[in-house]
Amino acid sequence: MAMFNERLKEAIAMREITQTELSKRTGIDKSIISHYISGSYKAKSDNLYALAKALDVSEPWLMGLDVPVKRIEPTANDSELDLDDREAMNILSSLPKEKRRQAISYLRFLRDSKEQE
Repeated sequence: MAMFNERLKEAIAMREITQTELSKRTGIDKSIISHYISGSYKAKSDNLYALAKALDVSEPWLMGLDVPVKRIEPTANDSELDLDDREAMNILSSLPKEKRRQAISYLRFLRDSKEQE
């Protein structure tokens, strides 16, 4: 599994942008982005989402998971989805069909067991 900082460097190179440009696109201070690239900091979910969106990559890929780089945007109104919802949608969409079915079955189990509490 790749490290977050390695994937961030790779995404910046793929998009051919500078750290300064990424800072402008995300609103994240350039010094923080430098810390991410050096590996001394890891992005929290809100900054991870901003970076992935600005670089047009999926959050799970940027975190270092072995999933496709392609970003899948939710079809529902973004204002209705929080960061966890978006991350869940990106993770599910990046899974192979059988793993996705297993994940959905597990989510149903969690939902149903919550209802019984």
